[in-house]
Amino acid sequence: MSLTPRQRQRGKALAHGLSPMIHLGQNGLTAAVTAKTEALLKVHGLVKVKISAEGKAGATAIAEQLCAATGAELVSVVGKTAVLFRVGGDGGATLDD
Repeated sequence: MSLTPRQRQRGKALAHGLSPMIHLGQNGLTAAVTAKTEALLKVHGLVKVKISAEGKAGATAIAEQLCAATGAELVSVVGKTAVLFRVGGDGGATLDD
């Protein structure tokens, strides 16, 4: 499922008030980080991730890998912070009006 521009806009708005729930450090994307992200997506549906990588291009690449590993959609990457969304979170997160 690909997000429409309107859904991305809504995802950014919903994520604005969130603090990063996942912090990726120097070890990068590990199995533990993937499992934690998977659990948070199941509960909340919308997750903000802080990535310690070299520049925005590195953060975007890691965020895309994390999305592929968890089945989530990448809503946005601003600097080193990414927002991920997956339908079906128990928190009732939806990007439709």
